[in-house]
Amino acid sequence: MVINMESRVERYQRRKRRTLFQLYKLVVLICLLITLIYFLFEVNNSIKELNLLENTALLEVDFSKKTISIFGNTYYVK
Repeated sequence: MVINMESRVERYQRRKRRTLFQLYKLVVLICLLITLIYFLFEVNNSIKELNLLENTALLEVDFSKKTISIFGNTYYVK
């Protein structure tokens, strides 16, 4: 049986490193989602300008009707 004898400072540093790494992963994930949504809006605008598709609702958000249209399907949000 192996007993790990580490000091409080080492445990604190390990926990701090772990939480910083988790925070970094969360920030990267949020940035990726924001860029994904931004580029979906840009693609949607260019499709509307070029009149390439009959249904141009790749991503539309309507706050007054509380609806989200994704790839032509409309979903109602409470």
